[in-house]
Amino acid sequence: MAQRLAGKVALITGGASGIGRGTAELFVEEGARVVIADINDEKGEAVANGLGKSRCRYVRTNVAKETELRACIDATVSEFGRLDILFNNAGVSGPLRSLKELTVEEYREGMDVLLLSNFMGIKHAIPHMERQGGGSIINTSSIAGIRVLPHTVVYAVAKAAVLHLTRVAAVHHAGSNIRVNAVIPGGIVTPMFASTSGAHGEGRRRGARTDQRVFRAQPTIKTGWRAGRHRRGCALLRKRCIAFRHGSSVDHRRWSYARTGDERRHAERSASSATKLSA
Repeated sequence: MAQRLAGKVALITGGASGIGRGTAELFVEEGARVVIADINDEKGEAVANGLGKSRCRYVRTNVAKETELRACIDATVSEFGRLDILFNNAGVSGPLRSLKELTVEEYREGMDVLLLSNFMGIKHAIPHMERQGGGSIINTSSIAGIRVLPHTVVYAVAKAAVLHLTRVAAVHHAGSNIRVNAVIPGGIVTPMFASTSGAHGEGRRRGARTDQRVFRAQPTIKTGWRAGRHRRGCALLRKRCIAFRHGSSVDHRRWSYARTGDERRHAERSASSATKLSA
């Protein structure tokens, strides 16, 4: 079977765990060379070692800092000679408080990671992609960006803005053969989600109540997966056969949520989208 990403180079932010890790795994399986950017050195190095240093590199990067993110993009091009795919996936849950309880500092900190990093990633990846004749940019949005969920002020506002940033970037750079698309996962049990809801350890009971509130806020859900399914969606965004997809959003809400052991399967949807919808 032909590898859909043979010869391609991808940079995945937030690639040490969850959706990012699942996407990195599939991209390597599909023939790409991958750089994962994260701040979790232990997990990042483990992913890179597991996938093979000849195919995957880990670069410690705080995506909220422009100098670090730009240096990571430049290092990817320096290491592998090009940048075909940028997956803006890094995120934080943000404080789970009402709008009136939220501080300005908390709002800014969350926006720096969830929204500003997407803008900076696009800004600094575009020149490299223009020089090589094109590329694909994928942004992770969320159901929270189109449906209000309990106590997700910063996260919800940022993810809604990511969708429009995707459309704006797509229009601005269509003439350069650079496609910009977004994926919209529902509630997926990743390490970030678990740490927020308390789904593990002492917080498990409280986390279960949080999970149920999110379930009730997502009436479209039929069944659920972990991050493994989501990676197929990103691969979908990468395939030449439907390269007309541009400025669009791949909605994965109906595959939201998790059954134990299915993390990889949900990330597959995200990675599959990345494969099929980019040049």
